[in-house]
Amino acid sequence: MASLIGFRPGGALVETYLSTFTSPASARSMRASLDAVAREVAYAEGFEIGSDPLLPPRERLDWLNLDYPAAVHLRSLLVGRWSPATVNRHLSAVRGVVRTARLSGLMEPSRADAVNAALTSLPRSSSGPVAGPSVTHGGLKAMFADIAGRDGDVHRRDAAMLALLTMCAVRRSELAAADVDDLAGPELVVRHGKGGRQRLVFLHGGALHAVEHWRLVRFDGPGPLLVTFGRGHSSDRMTGHGIWKRVGFLADRAGVPRFAPHDCRRWAITELLSAGQDVIAVRDLAGHASVDTTSRYDRRGVEAARQASTHLHIPYVAPHTSWA
Repeated sequence: MASLIGFRPGGALVETYLSTFTSPASARSMRASLDAVAREVAYAEGFEIGSDPLLPPRERLDWLNLDYPAAVHLRSLLVGRWSPATVNRHLSAVRGVVRTARLSGLMEPSRADAVNAALTSLPRSSSGPVAGPSVTHGGLKAMFADIAGRDGDVHRRDAAMLALLTMCAVRRSELAAADVDDLAGPELVVRHGKGGRQRLVFLHGGALHAVEHWRLVRFDGPGPLLVTFGRGHSSDRMTGHGIWKRVGFLADRAGVPRFAPHDCRRWAITELLSAGQDVIAVRDLAGHASVDTTSRYDRRGVEAARQASTHLHIPYVAPHTSWA
């Protein structure tokens, strides 16, 4: 099997593939996956890929040299190295590059089909909903109480950030990309959703108050909805990674088990489904492409199914004669 590593054989092809994404977050995710795959292949072949930003790992792999045996080997390197969900994301990124090569006339259709056949996704686990720490109402109350007891604009921002994550079930990348102009009273337009999809999410009650209090102290004018704080006031946009770090910090400070921003999505979806809300409406709120994805976020488990079964009433009629 020929080596897949070169100086810069895959640069133009990869950039063409990444340019097909309308969502910056999706492009960033696939870019990271291709870099991870390239590093794994390089390690297996005895190469060491450095961290030169001008020569990223994805550009060092000769994607056009992939054939069926190489693709089978590549897949075997990934399986067991990461979780099934991560492996599937990496495989999807590689299939996307292969698809781009085929459509560009750089790879014969028969070869592309063979490569894709070798890069099949792992089956989804049937053990239950997606994993992740459980966010609780008590934990959120403790975090909001801790924030409320502190003076300073940064704490008003923290309360708004936590309220938006839990009330609107937004992804951290979506929240980081939100501008103040996207917010109109109790409505927030998510303009940079996954897959380039836009949607409308809603605020009310305590969440709306938290965002309104933040708007009172946020600097005037357009710009990012959530900003960073250094010395004095800042107008720099919070990043998705910054939101992730801040949520963990807030949980630690309030003395509750640490969780990630995405766990707030799971909590919100489960709360809505537990309250009997229509799964289609919940799907639209969460920005999922499929109801199946929304269902995987439901953490109610077997008890919910048991409770649901009690609403079924079967008109069974017992026999009029006793059994001998």
